[in-house]
Order: sequence, then C-alpha cells, then structure tokens
Amino acid sequence: LSWISGLADSNTVFEPYTDTEKYKENNAVKSKGQQQFIDFQKNFIRNKYYTIKKSEADNLLFITPDSINLFGFSLKLENNNVPGAKAIFSNIPLDSHNVTVGLEELAEKAKKRTGTDKLGVLKLDVDNMSSVVNKIETEQKNTELANKLEYFFKEKLKEMLQSTFKSHSKEIDDNGKEIRGEERFEIKELKKGELRTFSVRIPINKTKIVTPIYGENLYVVFAGGDDCFIIGAWDAVIEFAMKLQKEFHLYQEQIRASIPALTAPITISAAFVLVDAHYPVIKFAEQVEDALHKAKNTGLSTQITDASGKPMKNKISFLGKVFLWDEFAQVCELKSEMETMIKKYREGKSFLQRIMDSFENTETDYWIDNKKPFDPAILWRFLYQLRDIKKQSYFKAKYYDNFFGRPQDNTLGGYYKKYLLDAFEKQQGLPYTFPVAARWTDFLTRK
Repeated sequence: LSWISGLADSNTVFEPYTDTEKYKENNAVKSKGQQQFIDFQKNFIRNKYYTIKKSEADNLLFITPDSINLFGFSLKLENNNVPGAKAIFSNIPLDSHNVTVGLEELAEKAKKRTGTDKLGVLKLDVDNMSSVVNKIETEQKNTELANKLEYFFKEKLKEMLQSTFKSHSKEIDDNGKEIRGEERFEIKELKKGELRTFSVRIPINKTKIVTPIYGENLYVVFAGGDDCFIIGAWDAVIEFAMKLQKEFHLYQEQIRASIPALTAPITISAAFVLVDAHYPVIKFAEQVEDALHKAKNTGLSTQITDASGKPMKNKISFLGKVFLWDEFAQVCELKSEMETMIKKYREGKSFLQRIMDSFENTETDYWIDNKKPFDPAILWRFLYQLRDIKKQSYFKAKYYDNFFGRPQDNTLGGYYKKYLLDAFEKQQGLPYTFPVAARWTDFLTRK
C-alpha cells in the first residue's frame, strides 16, 4: 500500500497529527480534499486489514474516513479479517495520546539518547533475487520460496519491531550532574624485559543501559516480497539493520533446508544514510537507492558465490563506505569500545577527530596506482596521535591488547595490525574501519 502515500503531499505524509483544536488553528486553509485524506490516513494506521472491490464511481476520486474510491475500484479499511481481506503491514509510531509521531520527533528521540538529532534511512533487499528464482527447477518450490520470504519481511519483521535495542548513557543525579564511581584494575607492563603486574584505581562515570522499543522509533514505509524501506531515529535504524540481517541469515538456512537446489547462502544487502529531519523525502529516497546500488556492486569476487550462483554481494553501505556484514560487525565492535572509553572512562573526544583527520585525502590515485590502499604516513601518524591515550591506566588495563597487541609480545598487533599494517602490507582488511568507527562513535557521544 505504499502507493497511498503518493496521494498526499510528500511534505505532510510523515508529519504528526495534533489534537482537533490545534489542527483547526494551524490548518484552516486546507482544502476539503486534504482533510478527507487526513481523516482516511488517521484510520489507516488504526486498521489491520483492507479489501478492494469494484465501485460504481468510475473515474472519480472519492474519499471517506474508511475508504478511497478511484478508477472504478474501492479500497476499504477493515478492522477484522473479513472474507477477501488482506493484511496491512505498516509501522507508524504513535505517542501516548495515540497521535502519529513525526520525523522531527523521531530525530529528537535519537538526540536524547546520543546528542545527534538525525534520521536514519534504510533500504534493504535480497541479492540476485531473479537468479535465485531461476536456480529452482519447480514452480512449487518457487512458490514456497516466495511465501517464506513474504513471511519474513512481514511477520518476522513485525516481531522484530516489538523487540528492543541497547543504548548506553551516563547516569545523572537529580541536579543534572554525572554520577562518578571508581574501578580497580590489574595492569601488566613490560619494564626492562620483565613483565610486571600492579593494581590501580581509576575514576569512572557510572553508566546505564536503556532499552527503547524499535517500533516506537521507526517508520516502515514498505516491507514485503524481498525488501523493505525504513525511516526513523538514526541510532535505532542502524541497530535494526544489523538485527534484521542476523535474523535473515538464520532464516535463510531454514529455507535452504527445504529447497535442495539452493546450495549456497541467500544473502541481503543494505544501505544506510544519515539525514536531517527536514531533508526532502524524495531526495533521501534517491540517495539510499544509490547507496544500495554501490553496496551491491563494490568489490565483487567470482570466487565466492551465493544461492544464485553469481558473485556474492552480502554487504552494507554505511556512512559512504561499503562493508561485508562480517566486516561491519567488526566496525561495530570497535565503535562500542571507543564509545565506552568516552562515556565510562571519561576519555576526551579529540582522539576521534584525530583518527578521522588521519585518513583524510589518503585514498589518492598515486597510492592506488602503486597498489597501496593509503598513504603509509598513516602507519606512524596513528601511533603518534594516540600516544597519550596509550599511557592512560584504564587503556592499559582494558584496551591496549585489543588495539595494539600484548606488550610482552614485543610486536604491534590488535586492531592496528589488522586494519592498518595488514591492509597496507598484505592488502588484507579494511583501513577505513577506524575512521568509520570513529565517526559513528562521534555521533553517539554528542550528549
């Protein structure tokens, strides 16, 4: 039913509806036709089913609070599953007064959690779908595949919308001040060739985990068949994308178990873009479509194929960069560690900007022509810019091994080796894991 949105002005489809008095005050100049559609739209979000039947009105557009008549057909909203009815799948966030929540309000929800008042836009679909269908020999199995995908992108997605995601924040007292605490660590250091251990107490900010519900933070613009399009609070949207991909990976294993022709994974690719709440809907719809095309066509290898027999895509475009889903999970892991460093261990945010600045203007033609992914100066510049953090007690105790390897090994390892050294010397790993994780962390820690 996404075509219904096209009947209203694109600037008002996602705007909240206020109480009657405020509506009359602010919308006195609206035409009767606009009011009729608004009344219909209010009822649309309250009903679960619809029917379509032949209508006596031929080419006239006639709207009532529970029906639209157009081109000889009538679409009627139904609250019950009457004969011939089809289920409506949409997710429209409502406030405590059962009033539609607007995009600005969703961005504000994200701001309360993160300090960043942005929207996230997600487009996701199954890779090489037509070729997957052609791989199946019988019509019966093709119908089974179509029904199971439809079930996932409607029923399973509905279930996921009722689940929660984790958002970390600092604990604040009644006076608006951060609540402090203390943590004790065992630190190991290599001094004069000898590994020594000693204890330290470190001041921390106490943090808490809040668990917002996905469905209260997301608009599902459309979902069904083999794809979906979602808009909402930016932090909720990206978390939902990761959850959806994990659930689909498990679900496709069940599908393939009953369809022997599919011997390799069925995969999905996605695109996420970050926009302001006032950004035009048409423009961000085009941007996310372009980003999805980029995700599906970047770095394909004929050595790994999906269920269709074609090169596997299985990727996500995020903040302008493309990752395999497994690689993106590593970006998320690094982001989580940086976020905790700032929110709990009171690290200043300047190191995030230094990381991002290090990678500016590095993917030049010169280095690519010389078969290198970036300017080699980053290898020493990165170590230099994190030199002060490396000396912090909390970092030595909690993060040094993950970032740079164990001191007793007398060699650089960890994330530094994986995302920088190996990326430069062996053409393995993704060097922009660091700047993307830093950018993500920056958006999460502006509060």
